[in-house]
Order: sequence, then C-alpha cells, then structure tokens
Amino acid sequence: MGQKIDNCSGFMKFFDIECFFAFSKGYLLEITTSKEKTEEFKTKCKERGNFDALGWVYGVDNRQNDVAFLLAEQQGPLCYYKGTVSLIVDAVAHTNNTILKDAHKDLRGFSAIDFSGEPVNSVFSPKVIFGNDKRFNRTGIEWLLPEDYAKSFNTEIQGKKCIISFAVIVDRSDLDPDKLSLGSLNSFIRLEFEERQDISFIINCWESVCSFLSFCVGGYNVTDLDVGLWDECQKVGLIGIRGPICCRINHEEVESVHFEHSPYYRFQVCYLDEKVGALFSLLNDEKNKPVLKFLPKTKTDIAIDRNKIRELCTSLEVEYDYNKRKFSYNKLDNLVESLKGTVKQYKKEHIGEIEDNEYSYIFGSLNHISCLKTIGTMNHILH
Repeated sequence: MGQKIDNCSGFMKFFDIECFFAFSKGYLLEITTSKEKTEEFKTKCKERGNFDALGWVYGVDNRQNDVAFLLAEQQGPLCYYKGTVSLIVDAVAHTNNTILKDAHKDLRGFSAIDFSGEPVNSVFSPKVIFGNDKRFNRTGIEWLLPEDYAKSFNTEIQGKKCIISFAVIVDRSDLDPDKLSLGSLNSFIRLEFEERQDISFIINCWESVCSFLSFCVGGYNVTDLDVGLWDECQKVGLIGIRGPICCRINHEEVESVHFEHSPYYRFQVCYLDEKVGALFSLLNDEKNKPVLKFLPKTKTDIAIDRNKIRELCTSLEVEYDYNKRKFSYNKLDNLVESLKGTVKQYKKEHIGEIEDNEYSYIFGSLNHISCLKTIGTMNHILH
C-alpha cells in the first residue's frame, strides 16, 4: 500500500512570483514569499480578491520531488491574511524522483491510474494469485503469473476508452532481511488509457471506481482507496506494482468496507466476468446510470426510513423512464383519465370537504398507476 501524502514543504510559483509553500494535515496549503517580494505578493492577491477556481498549482518539495495540488473549487473570501495565502486542497500528486527512472515528471497528465485497498480486495480476492488448487507445499508458496489469474476488460469513462484490469500486488517482505513479516497481498484496479489524460481526469477516474465498488459491495462507504499514477509512453499492462506517482484525494471519511472471506452479499469480478466492462461504463454514464442513493452510507446505516423509501422509489422511476419504450402499456390510460374526472367532479360538489394537498396526493397516485403496472410487467419478465 502507498503512503498518504500528509505533509511537505518546498517552492512554487504563485501568480508568477517565487514563493514558499507548506502543505499540512493532508488538506491545507499555505503560501508565502520572501520579504523582498511581500508587497508585490500582497498586490497580486488583492487584485485576485477571490481565490476560487484556481485549479492545479505545481511546485517542488525540499527533497526535489515534484508535487501538484488541486485546489478546492470554492475557497472562501478570507484566504489572504498578513502575507500568507491559505488554501484548501482536494487532491495532491507527488513523485519520488529518487526511485523514478525518468525524474521530474511534469504531473500534468497520466497514462494509467491504480486503486487498491480493502474495497478492491472485497470484490477481487488477492488469494486468486494462488489458483484454485491453493498451491501450498512444505517448501514454500507458489503463485500464478498475472496472465494466468488477472482479469482485463474494455470499458470507457465519459466516452474515453480504456482497459480496466484487476490483478494483485505482492509485497515481497520475505526478501527484506530487516523485516520479520513475509509480506502481504493486495488487489488493485488499473485503468489504462489509449492516450495520455489530463491530470484533472484523476477525479473522474476516482468517482468512477467508487461508483463501481459501491454497486458491487452494496454500500457508499468506499473511502480508503490508495491511488497511484503512471505516466509512461509504453503500456503498463498487468505489472504487479503500484503506480510510482503517489496521489491523495480528499473526501469525507467514514468506516470503510472491510475484506470478508465469504462474499455472500457482494458482487465479485469473477461472477460478473465479461459483463464488468459494460457495467463499469453504465455506472458512470451520466445519461443512463442507475440511481443508487438508497444504498447504506455507513456500516451502521441499516435502518429503513421515509427518505430511503423515497430514494428507492426514485431509482425505480429512473429505471422505468429508461425502459418504458421497451415495455409500453397504455391500456389503463382511459381508466386513469376517467378516475381523474371523477375526483374533479367530487371536489366541485364537495367544496372544502377535503384539503387541497389530499387532492394533490390522489392525483399523484393516479398518475403512477400506469407506471406501477409497467414495473410489475418488468418484474414478471425478469423473474
């Protein structure tokens, strides 16, 4: 697993002025400048006034590693105070130029992106690396090559074609004489694109993977994903190491999904198989994706209330709208119109007897008669 980027400091250009930056707490970026340029910095900041929508800013930390910060879209009115600009960071990417072959990545694009963590392990068990026969013997443990167990599917995100792959990272701590641990196994999802993507597309990829994992695990508490980036000219493929460019995406954190050996209530990649690519694309299609708001928000969110029922009904209505042409049913239209006429006539003859909101509720119920009939027809077909 990669390291979370919580703190670093270094140098950057801000408003075309050489500045110092200090990143702390995983989300706070503070920018200052030298005494000689304090007045110029102050003037530039006052001219800007509003620090919203600045996008990405770039710098180099004190270890000569490149770093990029995605600033939150809305920053508030009081970012500049006594020579310091304080900004909220939504995402940060960080290189390690001591281990990268091609040092000083520009961090303005990427060719592939990796996601790992327990939510990924929950839908693609890392133990698939041992094969069905669990290749244990007295002298050691053998594991399969990626081409023998990994899964890859064609898919797309917002019209951009890519390959989604599921494989395993093997942490060979048994080879490290300074550690007693034998190491660990962690599954990962890799999205690899035909063309280099702009760095801002990281957020779209993260949202897409979260949507897919939420659907598979049946909950919205997918939070502890470890993110790594690749920026290579050649294809990364199924190589079993994490992207060398570390990335942190800030979001609301709740108790996340935990790996469970028996996946009774989760969709597994091996179950979905060839449908994975189409499902991943559908779940991230803005026009046709299903509504999943009724899924639990946390591990303890198990109570049924009015809001959840409303969200479930909304999701059914959306599915109905997607499929109503396939399952047209208009035989009830005349009956519905007749019932509406009866209600109107009753209201006219019994003024003030029933409140207006009750009549609105009755009309709303009548409008859904044909919808409910169609959903019933669909359920009959599906079963």
